[in-house]
Formats: sequence, structure tokens, C-alpha cells
Amino acid sequence: MKKYASFLRFVGFLAVFAEILVTMLVGGCIVDDTVEEADGTEADTDSGKSAVATDDVQTDDTGAEDTVSDMDTEDTSTEVPLSAVIPFQISNVDMSSMVWKEPGELNFKGSSCEHHASINTDSCDIDCISSSSVQCWIMTQPDRSEVAIIYAKAISVAKNIKVTLEGQRPLILISQSSIFVDGKVEGSDSVSNGRGTLGGFSVDVGGPGKGERPLEDGGTGGGAYCGTGGDGGRLDDEYPGGTGGAPYGNAEIIPLQGGSSGGSQGLWKGGAGGGAIQLVAKETIEIGPIGFISLPGRGGDIEGQGGGSGGAVLLEAPSIAVKGSIAVNGGGGGGGKNRGGYTGGPNDSPAPGGVEDRMPKGGDGSAGKGIDGLAGENHDKETHSSASVAGGGGGGAGWIRLNTTTGEAKIEGIVSPSLETSCASIGTLK
Repeated sequence: MKKYASFLRFVGFLAVFAEILVTMLVGGCIVDDTVEEADGTEADTDSGKSAVATDDVQTDDTGAEDTVSDMDTEDTSTEVPLSAVIPFQISNVDMSSMVWKEPGELNFKGSSCEHHASINTDSCDIDCISSSSVQCWIMTQPDRSEVAIIYAKAISVAKNIKVTLEGQRPLILISQSSIFVDGKVEGSDSVSNGRGTLGGFSVDVGGPGKGERPLEDGGTGGGAYCGTGGDGGRLDDEYPGGTGGAPYGNAEIIPLQGGSSGGSQGLWKGGAGGGAIQLVAKETIEIGPIGFISLPGRGGDIEGQGGGSGGAVLLEAPSIAVKGSIAVNGGGGGGGKNRGGYTGGPNDSPAPGGVEDRMPKGGDGSAGKGIDGLAGENHDKETHSSASVAGGGGGGAGWIRLNTTTGEAKIEGIVSPSLETSCASIGTLK
């Protein structure tokens, strides 16, 4: 009996051990299962903006780093080279190195967009759009400057909508079909990290066409791009003003870059140069009757600071119609005391220089057929007894280029600078 009791206790021990072992094994499988599931789950990071915050860095054949946003890691749609979608060579873009998935539409519309629609070329953030599946690519141009490229199935800006362009990089918008602008598209007034907006140059950087500062208290020169910056006014016929900036760039707008700032002296600053944008569509681009694209030079500050030059707008599509306006006008120079110059407008009227009674006037910015900024008014001891500084020079015109299949475009609205000048032209697609 004792042997039998011992045997029963041994069998009971084995049963308990077996139960513990089975529990551990099953538990281990469940833990492994849970870890695997967690590893395969993606967090929801939707912040109300286009999902363009996560970037993968890719290197093309030239060794330059390109950044393409990882919009949807679960998207299994076929990737195709951009050259297979757009039937012509896009300026400033290496199409052979760019591969895209099928994008969504980029449509700015609705009452919720009226006050905060924007595109930021530094972060690729897009506020207030109808789709989060557009794609953003940061590309290095041959001159080593960077541009932000946004690719969508179709692009539109509805009337009463203002889209503010922010960030330091120039912007290229590419549509698989058409682009229609019946609202407002314009550069931001802000300056980030000492630089201007969309490739425009602030006074802290200056740019190739920066206006010069005088030796004494003459006015500072206006910034240049296609058009020359206006000279700053003289001080009492004794001291010359700063020289206006010298033109640079080319009619093709290659590379894509912005305008230069006016000169500055003392505590105040010259106006920043306008930025640069390129619109590309497989079929058509139309600027509607009340729509406009404006990348102007900023007005110079008070006490005779120079106005910034206009920026650049490049449109490329088989067919282009401008019923509204495209403008890259220069900013007005600052007046001799308490009046700054005005920023260039979305029309063909010059931005006035700062003016005040018994003060030297700032030079007007460029517009329409006038591609050069005007000189600031000279300071005279008797006439301008309330001021001690001459007027700043106005900013020169930027560049506008329209490339179509035929080398012709339907122009019913405003192009400023005028197509009658050397600063705006129509070319053919390559």
C-alpha cells in the first residue's frame, strides 16, 4: 500500500508539472502573437494636415539626396516614373530619377479654407485640402539649391480662397491633368531663419541682385532680378545714395530661384525679394478671371530702405490661359523718415515708395512695362528739413515664363512685368 501511495503521489506531481508546462507554452505563443501584431500596426498620426511629415531619403544617380514623403506605407499601387506621366521635359526637374505612386487631388475649396490655406516648402505641410494622398519631394537643383515638389492628380484653388506660400524653398506643383486657379496664390510676408520666402532673398542674405547701402545717410538701393533696382537718393548733393542691384537670372527661369532684397542701413531693413513658383500640368493651366499668382518684392522700411525685387513664376503645360493676373512686381522704397514703401501688388500698377509731407519720397517699384525700380528722391536741406535721410530705391521686376506646345498662350488678363518687356516671355515645351 505504501508503494502504491507513493506511486499515486508521483503521478499527481507529473500531472501538475505537465499543466504548468502547457500553460507556459501557450502563454508564450500568445505573447509572441501580441508582439508580432504590435510590430505590424501603424500609429494614427493624422494632425489635420496633409500626411507629408514622414520622409524617406533617396539618392539619385548624381549622388544628390532627394526626399520623398512616405504618405501611405500600405499603398500597393504601381509606381511609375514621372517621365511616363508627363509627356514633356519639365524644367528644373530630373524626371528620370523620380518615381511616383498614383496621387490624389489637391483642391483648395470650402468655407473652412478661407482663412488658413497654406503650403509650407520647408516641412511639406499643406493646410486645408481635400485629399491627404498628394506626394511631396525635396530635390536638389544643379546649382545645389533645393526645391519642394508637390505631385497631385489635379490641382485647383477655388474663388474666395487665399493660399499662402511659406517656407524657404521654391515650390514646384505638378498635376497629372490640369491646374485651375480662381483664387489667390501669394508668398508669405514672413522671413524664417534670416531667409526670405520660396527662394527669395531677405536682407540678411541679400542675393545676387541686392541693393547697396550708401556711405552716409543717402537712401539705399533697390533689389534687382530681371529689372534693375532703383538707386537710393543723394544726401544734400554731398553724399550719393546706394546703388540699385544689378540684374541676374534668365528668361527660362533655370534654376528656379527668387528675387533679391533692397539695401539697408541703421536699424531698419530693405524689403525681401519675391519667391519663385513653377506650375506644371499634363493638359492645361488656367488662371481664372478673379484668380492671381503674385510673388512680389516687399516694400523697404522707413528711413530710406530699398524695396525688394519681384520673384519668378514659371508655367508649363500644352495649353495656358491667363484671364486673371500673374505678377512679380518690385516693392517700393522707404521714404526719408516715417513712411515705408509698399509691397508689389497682383496687378500692373507700381507699388508706391514711402511718402510724407516735406520728406524725400521712396522710389516706386517696377510694374507693367516699367521693369526697373525708380530712384529714391534726393534729400535737400531746405525742402526736406524734417528728415535726415534720402529716399530708398524701388525694387526691379522679376521673371515670368509661359511654356506651351505651340509657343502661344491665351492672355486675356494681366501679366506684370508685361509680355512686351524682356522680363516676361512665352516659349515652347521640350
